[in-house]
Amino acid sequence: MSHSKNVLSGSKLFGFFVLLILASCGVDQNPLSKYPEAIQNPRPPQSKPQIEEGIKSDALKIDTVDIYSFKESVKGEIQISTRILDPNFKQSKIEILNLADFPEASFDQATGVFSWTPSYGQVLTGFVSERDLIVRLEASPIRQNQELDGVTLINDKSIKILIYKQGREPKISSVSIKADFLREGGNYELEIRVEDPDSLMTDSTSPELIITAPANKYPKIKNLIPYLSLASKKTDKNNKQWVFKYYINLNKEEFTASTDLAGFTIQAQGYLGLKSGEVPFEKTVYTKLSRNILSTVTNQLVSFYGGQSNRHVIYVYDPKQEAQLALSTMHRLPKGAQFKCTFKDVSLLECVLDWLPTPDQYNQVFDFVFVIQAKNPVIDDTENFSVTFLQKYQVFAPPTAPTPTPSQPTGPGSSSLSTDFDKISDQISDQLSDQLKGEIQ
Repeated sequence: MSHSKNVLSGSKLFGFFVLLILASCGVDQNPLSKYPEAIQNPRPPQSKPQIEEGIKSDALKIDTVDIYSFKESVKGEIQISTRILDPNFKQSKIEILNLADFPEASFDQATGVFSWTPSYGQVLTGFVSERDLIVRLEASPIRQNQELDGVTLINDKSIKILIYKQGREPKISSVSIKADFLREGGNYELEIRVEDPDSLMTDSTSPELIITAPANKYPKIKNLIPYLSLASKKTDKNNKQWVFKYYINLNKEEFTASTDLAGFTIQAQGYLGLKSGEVPFEKTVYTKLSRNILSTVTNQLVSFYGGQSNRHVIYVYDPKQEAQLALSTMHRLPKGAQFKCTFKDVSLLECVLDWLPTPDQYNQVFDFVFVIQAKNPVIDDTENFSVTFLQKYQVFAPPTAPTPTPSQPTGPGSSSLSTDFDKISDQISDQLSDQLKGEIQ
């Protein structure tokens, strides 16, 4: 009895040592231990569920960039390659999970190339838009294996996609002003319309105008920018245009002595910085003639004597030397008298009245009226005005003896003032000389 107990006891002890030896030798009792739990302990085939998503595994590698930048209307490509580090699996599929987020994009599984040309409008606000491109790699068992049958390994990689807005050139659609020409003293409204495809028609996305001095070309164009000011900027959303209104203010300005071509160059810069072509603005500017036409006509009586020829010289002139003067009409010219005006300069007339009074005109006072027309010497300018002058003459009978020299008034307007007017004429000549020197400099 004791012998049988010893034998049983010994057999138990032997079994324990066997287990201990196996454990110490490191024998792997489960060859699938390196796989996920679903593979280690598969269910019987008849009850095995379909694995739709697959099992995520780092043994599947997707090699490509982490970030890629596209630009609207410009084609871009991303090269994607793969590696399977598990020798029991092979690649079965690679795809873009959210390909629909990239309209008209394509992905070639054979080459691993993702290709896309973002259309205009992909960037709705700002300069750049961001989204993710999700790449999925799938792998299936290389050989049929009961333990691996139906198992799919997967791995995903997200690529950050930056889409930059592609600027489009703005366009100056019109430059208009309600005037065929400009004139000193005037205030004019200039309208400039701009189309900017990148603008969202908000103040923060509005285009700007770049206005520069005109190019120096023949004939020389004077610069109008110093007389230009922005009046308003608003949107015309029906026509998708920006409307800029400027004032050209020539009020109280001495811009030209007669006429000049003047203007500037306009260029639009869009919301994204692109610039339009240059558009020149040029207009003829005419001088505003001064109404201050002077003469040597006097309010004193000019004395003439009968029985002899009498002459009275009158000068009419424009102190600004801008107006072209000419005799227009005469009224109440005494019988037998002649009155003629000749140019001494464009803005200076010498008018002469010659008269031999007849006896029936003795001891009388005559009111002689003549009208001078002033206009711009430039033929195209139709501005003109008239100035009326009145000169009184008193006729005396011939003296008995000796015949005195006809008296001439010593006040302003008499022929004896011709010397004074020569001084005026000389002064005008000096002013012209200084002006010419300034233009040469």
